[in-house]
Amino acid sequence: MAKQIGLIKIKGKLGDTSFYKSKDGYLLREKGGVDGNRIKSDPRFKRTRENMSEFGHSTQMASKLRKMLAPVIQKIKDGRMSNRLVAKMREVMDTDITHARGERTVVDGNLGLLTGFDFNSGSPLSTTYFGPFTPNLDRATGDVDIEIPVFDPEDFLASPAESSHFRFVLGVLEWDPLADSGKLVVERSAYLPNNATLSGALNLAGQITANSTLPVLFVLGVEFAQQINGSNYVLSDSGFVSARIVEVSV
Repeated sequence: MAKQIGLIKIKGKLGDTSFYKSKDGYLLREKGGVDGNRIKSDPRFKRTRENMSEFGHSTQMASKLRKMLAPVIQKIKDGRMSNRLVAKMREVMDTDITHARGERTVVDGNLGLLTGFDFNSGSPLSTTYFGPFTPNLDRATGDVDIEIPVFDPEDFLASPAESSHFRFVLGVLEWDPLADSGKLVVERSAYLPNNATLSGALNLAGQITANSTLPVLFVLGVEFAQQINGSNYVLSDSGFVSARIVEVSV
């Protein structure tokens, strides 16, 4: 590695040479790296190929899931969501005990590990709604629902000062990741005032395919709005939108 000792101080790249400052002064180095064909064929890069394959698979599965759940999570603007979901998919894939390293899949891992994943790290569901809820799935009939008992929003909901109302959003995904397909059921409650106890329990219900053998994911979210002259305006700040995978049935 060469060291620049003259008066001219440069940072950045010129052609294939990079200039940078270290504790030893301004240094430069030429562009290097391993040839791509060598990585693909050299036995010494077997582990590298395995890592690349599994990382690519985890990334693909995360992308597919985000796409399928778009109607539920599209209001969320978390710049780290993609990377966090890829990491979670990698965690799931690591539990695959069927395939050899480099060939492991998310499908053959423990998908239950997706439970608890918050799509908005800045507004987790647990810091937005503090009350109980119960997801239900009848695979024989395909009936799905989530039950939310009566609660006082002033005690169990962290409402933004700008909001006057809120609503729950339920997304239930019957997911076939291998076929890149699935069925998504989306149900939303009515807008409810955030300063008055609910008049009754909430039940958000829908239906997926009867006798399905595919994994089923429940996503519960909360959205806030400001009501003006009878119209509800959803708060555009994504920091107020929560959505979490609360149940996975396999």
